[in-house]
Amino acid sequence: RLSPSGRIELYNNSGRVHLIADVVGYYDTSTPAPGALYKGIAPVRLLDTRDPNSPKSTPFGSAEGFDLNIGQLPEGASAAVLTLTSTNTTAPGFVTAWPTGQPKPLASNLNPQTGLTRANLTVAKVNSSRQVSLFNNSATTDLVVDLVGYYSAEGAPSGGSEYFAVTPERLYDTRDGTGSIPGPVSNAANLSVQFAGMGSVPSPTGAATSVDANVTVVGPSADGHTTIWPSGPKPNVSTLNYRALETVADRSFVTLDSGGAFVWSAAPWTHYVVDVSGWFGPLL
Repeated sequence: RLSPSGRIELYNNSGRVHLIADVVGYYDTSTPAPGALYKGIAPVRLLDTRDPNSPKSTPFGSAEGFDLNIGQLPEGASAAVLTLTSTNTTAPGFVTAWPTGQPKPLASNLNPQTGLTRANLTVAKVNSSRQVSLFNNSATTDLVVDLVGYYSAEGAPSGGSEYFAVTPERLYDTRDGTGSIPGPVSNAANLSVQFAGMGSVPSPTGAATSVDANVTVVGPSADGHTTIWPSGPKPNVSTLNYRALETVADRSFVTLDSGGAFVWSAAPWTHYVVDVSGWFGPLL
């Protein structure tokens, strides 16, 4: 969320670190807004270079690109919301996603690390044929791409939800019971997490269609991944990946069903922290 002067604050709590900020879009508060509307979906896997049936079934090499067709998007869609995951990485590097046919920008969407599995959510603009280009700059890595939602054509009067930014707020922390979910959380059953009526997310259920959340895993008991989805059977996708005892965070656009969603972890138990910085809802 921006201040009235169009600024944000960045804070580093420990030591020294360089920060890089890349802009991939913005939300407009004018009426009527000239931008696109967001539509969250049950997550679906688009690409997995480890899978022989994937559109690309070999790891990305150094300085290798690939044009990904996203046929699951409707005609006229302007952008896709993707979770990019790297694994089996042989050297540190970066991955860039941008609309196919345009020059590759000086930006990064994911930073693969040697021997680690890492994920990051990104909003990727697509071309008129619903394609996005992917580029890996260094060594080799497997890439996994999951689709979690999309944006309509710019100026579309329907077919999605508006975005309502809030000052970031913590809704759940299983370490101290914030949100009334004490932890650690077991993977023995799907954890039902309610968002409608929590903090600034409006109630009744249905007023918010998705939430913009930062999900953090703290101290998982084993290597694994976490999946978040609205309803029905657990899909074959991942939201974030981690090693035992790590603290790892990733942004997630969580599609809601009846105001909530399900969370499942491959680790036998873990703590979760969930911070919300916005929500999507019907046009007002």
